[in-house]
Amino acid sequence: MEVPDIQCIQISCAIKALLNLAESDSNPHILCGDFNSEATSPGYQLVLEGFLSDDMIDQLQSIENVDMPDGSKKALFNQLYRAFQHPSSNIKSSYLSTQGTEPTVTSYNRVMRAAVDYIFYSASSLDNVGVLEIMSPSNQHCHSNKSLESPDTSHC
Repeated sequence: MEVPDIQCIQISCAIKALLNLAESDSNPHILCGDFNSEATSPGYQLVLEGFLSDDMIDQLQSIENVDMPDGSKKALFNQLYRAFQHPSSNIKSSYLSTQGTEPTVTSYNRVMRAAVDYIFYSASSLDNVGVLEIMSPSNQHCHSNKSLESPDTSHC
């Protein structure tokens, strides 16, 4: 993603809104979807930790894309530091917690072949009893309709 700073704010806002709907961090909540963010990105780390590591902060501080009144540019992170955190205390990734790794590919098209889709859950209030099998790269077949088909689900 070209704007990881904005993506982090969107993720943080989504989690805060989700917690508002759940009425408490201790109530069950699930966040899933296409994050357009790989597991090495600031957005992914923000979801799991609730805050950013020093390395991720350095990465976001290097993006100076906010025009200031004096004509200079500043990093969005430095202007809105508190927006780069969320209060959910125990979010886990379904695949990471069950299988020890994220899927290798969740989006496969002409511009991307990466894992950018995730299922996160509140581990303090929900138990993850399993996930679908991750397709190995050798089992991934791209058809003319541009969909991925796993041999185990080809009958669906």
